[in-house]
This record gives sequence, C-alpha cells and structure tokens, in this order.
Amino acid sequence: MGVSLSAGGAFQWLRDALAPVATADPVSFEKLVALAKDIRPGAEGVLFLPYLLGERSPNLAPEASASWVGLTPMHHLGHLARSVLEGVLLNMREILEVCRQAGLECDRVVASGGATSETLWLQMLADVLGRETVTVTGATEGGAYGAALATGVASAIGAAWTRPCQASAWSARSSRTRRPPAPTTPSSPGTAHCTTDSGRSTPPRRRDGAVVQGGGLRPRRHPGR
Repeated sequence: MGVSLSAGGAFQWLRDALAPVATADPVSFEKLVALAKDIRPGAEGVLFLPYLLGERSPNLAPEASASWVGLTPMHHLGHLARSVLEGVLLNMREILEVCRQAGLECDRVVASGGATSETLWLQMLADVLGRETVTVTGATEGGAYGAALATGVASAIGAAWTRPCQASAWSARSSRTRRPPAPTTPSSPGTAHCTTDSGRSTPPRRRDGAVVQGGGLRPRRHPGR
C-alpha cells in the first residue's frame, strides 16, 4: 500500500490560498479545473512537487516541502492549477512503479473519492499511470460508504448488513471508464504521456487491478486470491 499525503489536499490548498483575494468572485474547484483544461500537458514546463505535508510514499521524507519549479513570467494561474494536478498524479505513478517492481502488476485502476466527479482528474490519472481507469457507483463517497458498512458488520446488526457488504461498491457496475492513449514510444518510469483526450487503446491484460482511494494507491487482488 502506498499513500500520498497531500494528493487532493494539494488542490484544496491552492483554492484556499486564492480565496482571500477573490472576494467578488469566489474561487471554486470547478474554476480551477476549467483553467487547467486550457493548458497543454506539461504545464509549459512548470512542475509542482506536492509535498505540503512531507511525504511517506514512495519515499519516507517527513521534512520534504512543496514547491513550484520552472516558473517564468509567461505562466499564469492555469499553469499552476494544471501543474498541481500533474504533480499529484506523477507522485502516484512513482508509487505504482514501486508496486510493479515488487511484482504486483495491474491493468486497471479503480478510482474513488471526490475527485472522481471531475472527468479531467480521471483522464489525467489514466494518462499518467498508463492504465485503464474506472469509477463505480457511489465512488465519490467511497470512504464514508465503506465505513458505514464496516460499522454495521462490527455492530452485528444482522444479515441485512452482511449482504450489502458482500456486494460492495467494488463489484458495482462501472459508471465511467477512461483509457490512456496508445504510447508511440516506450516510457521510462520517470516520464508520462498526459493528454485530455480519451484514447481507445486497451493495455495488455495482467493479473491484478489497483485501487486509488483517499489519496493512496494499492494493488487490488481479485476475490479468492
């Protein structure tokens, strides 16, 4: 299991940092995403290191701090917003690479959490990880839904709780699917092909899936394994 300490929190920090200077027209996640959509992949050379709270995966670095690298006068808020999204997802790519080195291959990512309501997040996740990315019904509140199920089972309320637990959100019908574009050249672990266009290629089939939830990424075993 690998967890990024900031993840979506980095995007929230950006919104909150801008809030005091936007009294007439409040800054929202939707506005920041709209600005990011207008920026080409790579954010014109701006890189965001998402270590606002230090980091613990894939490198244990509690003293690490966040920063923007590559800023010039031609960059504006759209570049900053895009770079925050890319920085968070590139860190998840590093986590996935550690899983791969441990022999835990995957061909599909199941995403949950508030970011799944925005298609740009999902498409960028598929592009950066190079994996098919899907959401399931109720994915935006996956953590709360799972906590409620676990509490019901632990409280021994009865079979009424056991049945929905066995048919949890992970077995629900996929509500949205995003696929990365077909790579034109082999990618090294330190690079990523990002695009907002939805590709239609199908990655090679592998054994396991992966779950992205609450800012973390972990390999997911299929039932019975």
